[in-house]
Amino acid sequence: MKLAVVQQNHNPGRPDENRQKAIFAADEALRQGCDLILFHEELLTGYCMSAREMAETADGKTTQLFQQLLKGTQSCIIYGLTERDGDNYYISAPVVMKDGLVALYRKTHLYGNKSGLRNEKNFFTPGNHFVMFSHLGVKIGLLICYDGDFFESVEYYRKKDCQLVLWMNNRESRGPEDLVRDHAVRNSMIMAVSCCCGTDELGISCPGGSCIVNQHGMVLGEIWNREGILFAEIDPSGIEIERKKNPWINDRRGDLY
Repeated sequence: MKLAVVQQNHNPGRPDENRQKAIFAADEALRQGCDLILFHEELLTGYCMSAREMAETADGKTTQLFQQLLKGTQSCIIYGLTERDGDNYYISAPVVMKDGLVALYRKTHLYGNKSGLRNEKNFFTPGNHFVMFSHLGVKIGLLICYDGDFFESVEYYRKKDCQLVLWMNNRESRGPEDLVRDHAVRNSMIMAVSCCCGTDELGISCPGGSCIVNQHGMVLGEIWNREGILFAEIDPSGIEIERKKNPWINDRRGDLY
């Protein structure tokens, strides 16, 4: 499977511009033969105080535009959405293919230790389910930012036989050494991680650090301090056998904790 992880500038509060840039990047990734394209958390609106006014439904305008772009392909796009569902708002990750929405993950761990919209507990509803989907024979799990700070989140997907975890972020950085390699090595899991770059809503410069790390902890690629598309071929074959030999899995004392 060929992956594309897109690192895009924050541009908070500018959904039309962000959407257009994302469509351009997705089109380029498709031209490069990518099977799966991952964008960052809160791709369209970022963390701006008018995010609720700009929120979309999971099957709304952006999903429909990605669906049109995917016509004639077997590829999928996963992007970060401020989702509106009735009176509730979620930080979501829609999974889109040529026939439309095939899966939807809502951030389960909301961050609450900052002010403004990044005190997510004051603005959003948490999701209550981890979400998996299969694509081209690969079983895939979804995480959004703070979710992945809990080791149990990736362990859950490993126990459900996922081979790849997609972890989207919207923070100052999330490079390979910020838990990503640990998750990969401890779980024999391929990790594709997206982050944004540029200047956030507080004027803080964010270097990004989008990356792809394979099940051995090898960094297949990373992007810092710029927009761009990270490409990598992954091979999940043999992961089941590798997990049987992984001491981080086999030496756990579940009877103690």
